[in-house]
Amino acid sequence: MDNGGGTWAGYFDGHVNITGLAFCTLMQWGSDADLKTDVQDITGALGLIDQLRPTTYLFDTVAHPALDLPGGLQRGFIAQEVE
Repeated sequence: MDNGGGTWAGYFDGHVNITGLAFCTLMQWGSDADLKTDVQDITGALGLIDQLRPTTYLFDTVAHPALDLPGGLQRGFIAQEVE
């Protein structure tokens, strides 16, 4: 596959599933602010905030041991409900 003359060891176009541990010595992360333009403040946002459902929960560390999830009571939101 032509990778544009770069030095990539691998290129994946689509979803990637890793069933074991993955290690990375260098990762390039960007800010979501870099991906957005025309950002505007929302007036009267308290009504939107009131729709959020804060929760407490425990991670299922037994079913997902490879994720090394923290034990104990957690506080936060369910991502699918926030999106």
